[in-house]
Amino acid sequence: MRVRGGGTLKKFGAVVQPILTIADSAEDVLFEGITIDGNRSAFSIGNAVMAILGHLCQRVRVHYVNFENIIDVGVKLRNSSGLELIGGRFY
Repeated sequence: MRVRGGGTLKKFGAVVQPILTIADSAEDVLFEGITIDGNRSAFSIGNAVMAILGHLCQRVRVHYVNFENIIDVGVKLRNSSGLELIGGRFY
C-alpha cells in the first residue's frame, strides 16, 4: 500500500479513532509527503488519538510526513516490525 501526495488528511469531529488504520498483517506500507492534522481543537485532553495505527505489520515506511495537532503518538504499531521514519515534522 502506498499513500503519496501533497495534501492534508484532517480528523473530522470528535470521533476517537485513528486517522489512518493499516490493515492487519499488511506488508510494505509507505506514507510519503502528506500532512496529517489531528484537529486538536475538537478533542479534550483525555481523548488520545493517534495518526497511524497498525497491528502485525511488516515494513512500514513514513517518509516526509508532517504530523500536526496530534493528541497521542504519530505512529503506533503493535506486534509489528520494520518501522522506517525519514524526514517529516511533529507540530
